[in-house]
Amino acid sequence: MSEEGKSLPDKNLESNIENSIFKLVYMLVRDTNISSVLYALLMIIQVIQVFYFKFHDIVIIAWDNNTTSRYMQEVFGYFNFAHYAGDIKYELFQIILYFTIGMVGFWVFLILVSVLLLINQKLPGQIFLSVLKLMTMLNETILFIPVMNILVLPLDCNDGYFTNFPSQQCWQGLYVIDQIMGLILFILYVLVSISAQIFYFQGVYDQDNIFSRRNNRDQVLTSVHHLLLVLFSILPHDNNSRIFYEIYQLVGALICYLYAKDNDTYNNRFIQKVILTALTLDLWTSLMLCISELVEGRIMVGSIYTWLFCLPFLCVIQFLQSQYREQCLMIYVNKFDNPIQLVNHVNEVLNLVEMDKKRLPQGQLLNGYIEFHNQTCPNPLCPLKRVKFSLNMFKAKNEIITKTDKRHSLVFDTMSRLYGLGISKFPSDVFIRIEYALYTLRILKSKPQALDEISKIEKLYQSYDQRYILYYIKSVIEAEISELQGEGQDFTEQRDFEEKFTLFKNAMERSVALLMEFWSQFADEKPDLIKLYEIGSKLFPIRLYVEETWKRLQRIQNQQLPAALRLYSKYLIEIFNDRIAGYDLLEQARKIENQFQQRKAFKLGMSSNLNIDGQEDGCAFLSLEEERFGQIYAVNMSAASFFGYDKGELLNKKVNNIMPQLYARYHDDFLKRFIDTNEATLLNKERQLLSKNKNGYVYPVNVLLRPVYHVLKEGVEFVATFKKEKRIKDVAYLVCNKDLLVEDISAGSINILGIDIKLLSMQQIFLHDLFMDAKESLYDFRQKQGKIIDYTFPKILDDHVQFHASEQTIKLQVQVQEINFLIMKINEQDTGLAGFQVRVERSYDNIIQQTFPVKKQSNFQFRPQFAQIGMEYVGEQSDATNSELITHIQETVLINPEYEPFKIVESKQITQKDPTMDYSFGIRIMRLFDGQILDIEKFLSDADVESFEEQSVKQQDQMQESEEQIGDGGYFKSSKELQETLNQQSESRTIRWLYYSSIILLLILMLFAILNNVFERQEINNSNFQWDLMIQESDLILYVNQINSVTRELMFLQYFNHYNQTYLLNQYNNSINIYLGDEIVEMQSQNEVNKRTLEQASQQIVATALQIYNQQQVQQISYSDSTVIFIFKNILNDFSVLMLEQYMNTVSNSQNQTQQLYSQLLIILIMSACITLIASLILACILTSTLDKRQEILSIFLDIPEKTAKIFYTKCENFLQQISSNDEDEVTSDLEFIEEKNNDEQVSLFGRKKKRFKNNENKHLGFFLRMLMIGVVIEAYYIMIFFLNSNNIQKIENILNEFNYTTISSSYYALVINGLKSYIYDTNMKILNLDSKTSVSLLINNTYLIDTTYQRLHAINIDYNDQTYINYYNQIMFDDLCNMFTDSQCKTFGNGILQHGLMTSISRHFQNIRELYNGYVSITNNNVFPISNYTVLNLTTNKTQNYYWNLLNIQQSYDLNEMQYQYIYGGFNNLKKRYIDIINLDQQNFTVQQLILLIFYLISLLLAQLLCWNPFLRDLNREIWSTKCLLTFIPIDEIAKIRTINNYIKRVILEQNI
Repeated sequence: MSEEGKSLPDKNLESNIENSIFKLVYMLVRDTNISSVLYALLMIIQVIQVFYFKFHDIVIIAWDNNTTSRYMQEVFGYFNFAHYAGDIKYELFQIILYFTIGMVGFWVFLILVSVLLLINQKLPGQIFLSVLKLMTMLNETILFIPVMNILVLPLDCNDGYFTNFPSQQCWQGLYVIDQIMGLILFILYVLVSISAQIFYFQGVYDQDNIFSRRNNRDQVLTSVHHLLLVLFSILPHDNNSRIFYEIYQLVGALICYLYAKDNDTYNNRFIQKVILTALTLDLWTSLMLCISELVEGRIMVGSIYTWLFCLPFLCVIQFLQSQYREQCLMIYVNKFDNPIQLVNHVNEVLNLVEMDKKRLPQGQLLNGYIEFHNQTCPNPLCPLKRVKFSLNMFKAKNEIITKTDKRHSLVFDTMSRLYGLGISKFPSDVFIRIEYALYTLRILKSKPQALDEISKIEKLYQSYDQRYILYYIKSVIEAEISELQGEGQDFTEQRDFEEKFTLFKNAMERSVALLMEFWSQFADEKPDLIKLYEIGSKLFPIRLYVEETWKRLQRIQNQQLPAALRLYSKYLIEIFNDRIAGYDLLEQARKIENQFQQRKAFKLGMSSNLNIDGQEDGCAFLSLEEERFGQIYAVNMSAASFFGYDKGELLNKKVNNIMPQLYARYHDDFLKRFIDTNEATLLNKERQLLSKNKNGYVYPVNVLLRPVYHVLKEGVEFVATFKKEKRIKDVAYLVCNKDLLVEDISAGSINILGIDIKLLSMQQIFLHDLFMDAKESLYDFRQKQGKIIDYTFPKILDDHVQFHASEQTIKLQVQVQEINFLIMKINEQDTGLAGFQVRVERSYDNIIQQTFPVKKQSNFQFRPQFAQIGMEYVGEQSDATNSELITHIQETVLINPEYEPFKIVESKQITQKDPTMDYSFGIRIMRLFDGQILDIEKFLSDADVESFEEQSVKQQDQMQESEEQIGDGGYFKSSKELQETLNQQSESRTIRWLYYSSIILLLILMLFAILNNVFERQEINNSNFQWDLMIQESDLILYVNQINSVTRELMFLQYFNHYNQTYLLNQYNNSINIYLGDEIVEMQSQNEVNKRTLEQASQQIVATALQIYNQQQVQQISYSDSTVIFIFKNILNDFSVLMLEQYMNTVSNSQNQTQQLYSQLLIILIMSACITLIASLILACILTSTLDKRQEILSIFLDIPEKTAKIFYTKCENFLQQISSNDEDEVTSDLEFIEEKNNDEQVSLFGRKKKRFKNNENKHLGFFLRMLMIGVVIEAYYIMIFFLNSNNIQKIENILNEFNYTTISSSYYALVINGLKSYIYDTNMKILNLDSKTSVSLLINNTYLIDTTYQRLHAINIDYNDQTYINYYNQIMFDDLCNMFTDSQCKTFGNGILQHGLMTSISRHFQNIRELYNGYVSITNNNVFPISNYTVLNLTTNKTQNYYWNLLNIQQSYDLNEMQYQYIYGGFNNLKKRYIDIINLDQQNFTVQQLILLIFYLISLLLAQLLCWNPFLRDLNREIWSTKCLLTFIPIDEIAKIRTINNYIKRVILEQNI
């Protein structure tokens, strides 16, 4: 933004945000207070939470007492939620973690929303603030440590696994999300919490409020200590980490304790002691922890018991210890080492004053302090040296003082001097100046002086918390002023009117200079378009700043305001030709000047010769200074003559002299009570009181009493305005004390009661002397209507008065009213009766009427009625007196003194009109002003009322201008109306459409990215499912072959005794149970027929196997049994074929899904590119069209004649010259607006020539490139996702083949062995639906192929496989295989072949298969048994068949079974399980990687929308609006003359709202 634009009120975003944050904290803590006991309880809980880390697992061994220390850990862990993490599952901990994350996020959300609302000048709701206040207080106290501990637990890892969850790996799979979220929220929570703690306190002194503090730095330091305490708790649990953790706890606790003790920031003493006690316990526990590490078990034992024993004593000692502030009382006043000592000294003295006011025993220390100060203070003019002690100085215990104590005032004066000395000694210290500002506000009650001190502080460097304190103080002052004034007048701006007025003038100069440059461009043939853009972007923001500054400036009631009004009116008239608004400002300036002139006589001062004689009403000023307490130090002539005195007779005299004795007796107490209580119930209200003149008579007077606050003087002063009662009736007043003794009478008593003032001095006169039944019937006299009595005049003798002795009697109406004083109240029930005021007047109820009727005199009253041509009077009958009539006419004429001669119209009662009678003739209304009698018509100024002629002329001008504009096609009557219309269009319709379109596009991009991620995760899940299915289907093949093999061995039990029947039945049962177990999923097949066939066959095989298993005589199982035949022929033929086909289909499906995923990713990439490109092109085209509107608006200025542009330029130039010369006279411009006298007249040489802009070539190429770059950046995410997925797909394709061969190997080996033995047992049996010989030969050959293939693929995938799997693969293949088996025969099996690894064992396994197959071939070819050392058993009569069956009884045949179903299956099973676990973990990591990229992509889109796109649209909208508002610089009549401008405003501005 330009430099001029930065001068706007919202120019400084940082300052705006800072003030919004300060205002939010102010709203949270302004009226917040909780019980000290509750806050202490919260601190105790926080101490317990800290104690938990003293017994943390990392350091608990240092206590060397496992039972007690573990118990302490358990107890302290109750208040720390993370302590229970080791006793729950990780899934439950995830719920706690994300609940904590949600709570933290909600708290931060509340803070951000509140700040944004305040930035936009809106206030958060009360419920909103209440929730935020509660959450903030909890997060700053008891939730701070537990929340940090929970968020940091996912980062607590040891040897790659979570410390609290040893079965879960760190930074693997989806756990990465938990750890990243915990880390991000931990950082966010720490930053927000500590930032909030910096400002979360009340910046004013209030010792009863726990949030009242000098600053919160010790709390912030303690929170940082707790933060590091939690962070270091996740260090490795070794000796070095333990020692480091113990040393840090001791050092951190010591630093926090010393800092808190030295700074002493809490104004509440109890809370300060609680905080110091908590830090003391923390320090003691850390110290004992280190001592226990050094000496426990070596020098001594029982450190933990020593620690426990001393805890309560430390608490007691800390609470009984005298605070540092109390010790500051004894410091010599000139020996303060730092500002904190001085401030503590002052605050403790003020506390002594408060206790002394309440007459507490501690308050007597104030006298001791005064004596000590007098002895140590070297200044002979010290205010406290004037204190003189007396024995009657002290009152009864616990009696609250109601009068002002001189000692307190002198103490306050001394403290002010101490602050002055401190400021001079530490001139650059902000802390002492802030405390002095608070002192002036809280003690001296001087808000202006506090604001002055704040203005001085603002010139110094302040820290953030000090700036917050200044803001808090100013907010408190302005809130109190607003409450007193009823209006939120900005008193801070009152002090710097001149500075703001200077800024206002400078802003106008800059705007006029830019406008002059603007018009100079249109005076050229080719205006520079780029230059116009630059000027337009600066011009209107400066004008807005001028208007905003003017609104703030005119709120300040200053004597320079009329000058500002005239200057701004000149600005409006000369520059914008806005005559209506300009003339209104001139009228307002004249009115304000007249008001200042009339109030000039009321200015207050300190001198006794204050001249206020120009006032019509009586006016007197009363001083409350100690030396002149209750004295009149200024009075005008009206007041002096009002009381019958000369002016000099009243000056410096007590005000008690002009009031009745009853009031005068207690008046000083009234004033002192006001000083003590500041109750203003009787102030600022006009009341009727009795006053006393010089002759000693009392009379009623209307008194208006107002307080006058002073900055440099204690308390207040009073100004009293006196007015006589308008209607003086024949009334007598008497003032009696509560014993009914008459003390004062009025002059009316002479005529009505027959007594005068001399009689009161002659003898005491009681009220019942005058009225005999006054004492007995006092209640009747006190009624509202009083009591009518017969009064007999007294007889006055030489030396006394004889009452009721005269013969003259009259009827009187007597009314008695109580006089109650609050200072005389003893208790709440007491009324404080001081005396009575008696009002006596004649009663005319029984006056004898005349015997003949008398017609009531009627007066003809004039009632003025105004018309457009003047004023006419309508007569009517009325009973009003002449004085009332004159008063009514006077008030009427004051409304409009500019009138024509009266036009008299008779009332309805007059039947004929007398043309010769003029009732207005000779009537003149006079007024006393400045000691002179003036005619009311001359007295009224133009500032008070506008003349009728001026109104008529102005209305005619407006009507004429309106008719001309409408006739010429104008759509606005004034420039203000055009401005208001443009203000209503501050948001362009196109920009609004772009904004909503961008939001829709943003949602589409985000939704597209989310769906893409969901689709990829679904594909990965499907792929993992296929891999799990491959394992399960391969296991099915192995288990069903094992059923076949065990069935065959059961059948041979009647011939061979190698296996135990129980062993075989257990194997049989295990195979059936595994086949039926939950681990076997439903068979999958693309062919529904195959699927049903597999399901039916599986059920039949299982049923047949169970039938064999449940057979009673297992030894009787033979090959001829139908169940055995069913098992042999189905498992080795159709069922195995379908199972192999099913498995291969699963492998094929997995490969096809992987290949399809690549194609789908490519489609997604192309779609995203198309969406981004199309959206970017559409937005770019719309934005280009919108940007062209600026040039289109500026182009209409080309239709303004060059002569007109030059005149505008000249006006601006003249204005700059006038404002530079400080010419503030009213506007008298020599340059009038252009009037075309002849429409056919040829204009200047440049007038009819069509102008064009220069530098108006298409400049949007760069903008298109920027939009293209934005699209590329957006598309970069999808490109990155595409390449990442491509690499992952390639990796899956390579791993899939190896995994396939690894998974099928053991199952295929089982099928080979089962087929080979079945072939040997029955040569005619078909295997895999083929000839047995062919099938067996094929199976054996494929066995070698499978073995060599998966080894080759493993070597190829060495770069793709995880190193963990490679190590595990090498361990199984080449290391001792017996390490994973608990079988005792593993070591001796096959002469220890298993100890050489699985690869060597498989080679021996293949060798046994080959030997068995070769033996079969040898028997077939030679009919000779191939094993020489084997005794052939006679099992059948067929010799060859007998050899075949005996071949199945050799050791190699049994080794094949053991090797296959126990060792080879176990080795490959562990290998493929580890393989699938690593693959799943790798895919989870890939998913997490994708999810993290998605989160950052979404956040980037949101940030781009909020921080880039929205500000761009806002700036663009502001530029277009600013360009549109340049039309307001064209005078409205000139717009009406130029048809192109007029039509453009109608077509584009009003209808299209560009």
